[in-house]
Amino acid sequence: MNGEIMGLTPVQIAAAFPRIAAFAEIGDFIDRPVKEYSSGMYVRLAFATAIHVEPEILIVDEALAVGDAIFANRCIQKFEELKDRKVTVLFVSHDLGLVKRLAHRAVLMLEGRVEAEGSPATSSTATSGWSLRARSAARNRMGAAGSPAASGTAMAPAKSPPSSS
Repeated sequence: MNGEIMGLTPVQIAAAFPRIAAFAEIGDFIDRPVKEYSSGMYVRLAFATAIHVEPEILIVDEALAVGDAIFANRCIQKFEELKDRKVTVLFVSHDLGLVKRLAHRAVLMLEGRVEAEGSPATSSTATSGWSLRARSAARNRMGAAGSPAASGTAMAPAKSPPSSS
């Protein structure tokens, strides 16, 4: 059904199915209803389907977070193949190492706002700077008591970097 949603004909789906099943590596579950899949199996199959239908644009949101190392490496190789074929990939990830490896341009977004844009190195530097400022702000909120528990308060992670004004 996913193939039909992507606009493939039954003939195209039948032709792509062996490659999709081989890439997903979910074994006999391939013939079971998806409601019986684990979240990792579901993502494996969805990713395998998306990359084997010759996309012009591919949007991937943290797909590599659920797979094992072997599956993640196969996905990275596939991303590099897509890049070589000039397929546009919007890759959403918290893994700065992967962003640096796979992207030629990166955008850091916080609370729906673009905070940094440019090379992956530039955006990852901005991410590191924001993270350090957020941790410093959290420590400052802890105050003299030394820990949030000691003062009877709860502490939530910082939502955005402190303003520079």
